[in-house]
Amino acid sequence: MSDRFSPFLTSLDDMEAEARIQQMIEHINKESDAQVREIYNEGLSDSSAAIILSKGRENVDRYYKDKIVQLEKETVSAISAMAHEGKMRILNAKNDHVKELVDEVYERLLGLQNNSKKYTSILESLIMQSLCRLLEKRVNLVLRQKDVKLVQTFLASLEKNYQKMTGLEVTIKVDPDITLPENHAGGVLVNAKKKTIFVDNSLLIRLQHLTTVRFPFVHRNLFH
Repeated sequence: MSDRFSPFLTSLDDMEAEARIQQMIEHINKESDAQVREIYNEGLSDSSAAIILSKGRENVDRYYKDKIVQLEKETVSAISAMAHEGKMRILNAKNDHVKELVDEVYERLLGLQNNSKKYTSILESLIMQSLCRLLEKRVNLVLRQKDVKLVQTFLASLEKNYQKMTGLEVTIKVDPDITLPENHAGGVLVNAKKKTIFVDNSLLIRLQHLTTVRFPFVHRNLFH
């Protein structure tokens, strides 16, 4: 994507810098012409016209040199500012693109509920991962209300699989007091010890984690 914006940035810098240089040259010419006229008028009314004209030429030369130095400094500063602005535009465009991708991914996560078999497999994996992180004997699951019946169909087998995997027993219950918002993409929040410890494995939180902690990795893979 950076290659797509580079020609535009280069062209923009060249045109704006050229316009600024032309404006400075016209300004210098006008001011120098005014000084020459002033010197000429003074020379007409002064018997030492030759001396005045000589000093006038020195003043004009010094004036031109000062203006050229000023022009060079202002041109470099203007080009630097335009380059910085162009880079910020490109960075913002990249960030907007990443945000669009994240929004698209979230829409796809919302669509998982239309694929019952796939969503069930994902939900089992998220719960098992949470159990293995907590390693507690009793846990509660916080789910969307629409997922409660689905999860209850595989709780018994999940407890057995957890025991086979870790050698530990666990009792899993659905939290009767808390639910995930129905408009969320799903997933699970697992808590234990009277809700003092928990693992948030909801799909929304996992996506947010991806776009914050893993943002540099996502950005690098998209644009390099």
